[in-house]
Amino acid sequence: MGLKAPDKRMKDVEYVLHFGAFYHQTHLKYPKSMKFFLNNEMKMHQNLSKEEYEDFVAQFHKAVQINYSLFGVRSFRRITCGSSDNPNMVWKTNKINSALFDLMMVSFIQYDKNLIFRHLDAIREAYVYLLTENSEFIDAVEKWTNIPKQVKYRHETFDRVLSEIFSHDNKQERCFSKELKELLFKQNDKCSLCNQQIISLEDAAVDHIEQYWLGGKTIPSNARLTHRFCNASRKRKEGSKSYSNGDSIIMKSSSGDEMQY
Repeated sequence: MGLKAPDKRMKDVEYVLHFGAFYHQTHLKYPKSMKFFLNNEMKMHQNLSKEEYEDFVAQFHKAVQINYSLFGVRSFRRITCGSSDNPNMVWKTNKINSALFDLMMVSFIQYDKNLIFRHLDAIREAYVYLLTENSEFIDAVEKWTNIPKQVKYRHETFDRVLSEIFSHDNKQERCFSKELKELLFKQNDKCSLCNQQIISLEDAAVDHIEQYWLGGKTIPSNARLTHRFCNASRKRKEGSKSYSNGDSIIMKSSSGDEMQY
């Protein structure tokens, strides 16, 4: 939160309570209101045993460490993709987004930390993609965030993404890695689509037909550096198309192959 002292309205304490509620009850038991959800957490867990307390602290620290490794002080902040006037991505660093905090603090609990750290680049790319290109996910963390439908959607969407990333563990190399992006950025920091300068590395995307974090196979010679905004707004006939099918998301490549998750 960037505080130098405890928050006078105890918002910092409330975030810890949010973590406890989603850790103990999970989003599957989320009721009709956040107030009821948090009150129920206090009633159920106000007297923790020593073992329960130590587990709570350990899981909280694990979640914080993973998120800090992913985004540092920009963890739990919103992102805007840019516009035609300024295609560079902007981080809303002035305020924590509660919906993102709830999501990102509990999403990694079931996974081994070593597995997570092997795939930080892919997780980072997938997360930024969801917050800049997936309009339904963006709405789920910005509009009516505490209604059950939105809570369920953002948790289940990100869970499916993580499951897909980890399912490819040790099966294929991540060709479009952060190192490749850094190399392309150093060679030429201009967007291949709009030809304007890309201000920061994190605002860049390595453009390819099928996203590698969805299992698509890519090679460095097929890579080009773009603004995330330009990559998201280009004509989709050049690359992949996505559409919804009930509770599933289907990615369709230009070759016609589909992947559902």
